[in-house]
Amino acid sequence: MVHNTVELILVGLGLFFLIYASFVLLNLIRKSKTIVVKSSWIAFFCFVVFFMAGYIVFIFSLIEEIKIEGLNLVIANIFFFGAAFVFGISHLNNYQMKKSDDLADRLMANTLEVEGFRETEKKYSEELEDREKELKEKIDELEKFKKLIVGRELKMVQLKKRINDLEEAAKKSNGESQIK
Repeated sequence: MVHNTVELILVGLGLFFLIYASFVLLNLIRKSKTIVVKSSWIAFFCFVVFFMAGYIVFIFSLIEEIKIEGLNLVIANIFFFGAAFVFGISHLNNYQMKKSDDLADRLMANTLEVEGFRETEKKYSEELEDREKELKEKIDELEKFKKLIVGRELKMVQLKKRINDLEEAAKKSNGESQIK
């Protein structure tokens, strides 16, 4: 009986782990985005259900202490499908790792591209600031020149008016002196 107790505990714990794993698998099935991944998780879930049935049959035979005909076949199936399960999980994980690596590579390439854009933007931004500064200086020079030219033109207009006034005054005074 002690021998059966240890076996019962081990198989019971194994069954507990399988039940827990089935909930994890159901969550993975629900979260899977592609049909390939989803169908793989569904197949693994079916394996787990098959394992649980085998564990339950084995636990029943231990509790009842009966020899079940074909028990060796059940155990052989558990071993076979357990190996198939591990094989499938390793391939699915390999597939997921490749996808993950591809995503990481694309992310790295995009990150490098964005960094290149930032450097280019910074370079052009600095160039733009330099050109804006140069243009502002030229505009300031042109405005000073404009004030100087406009001031000179205004002075010329004043001087022309003064000359006209003086010529008129001179004509009037020459006209008055000729009349006398």
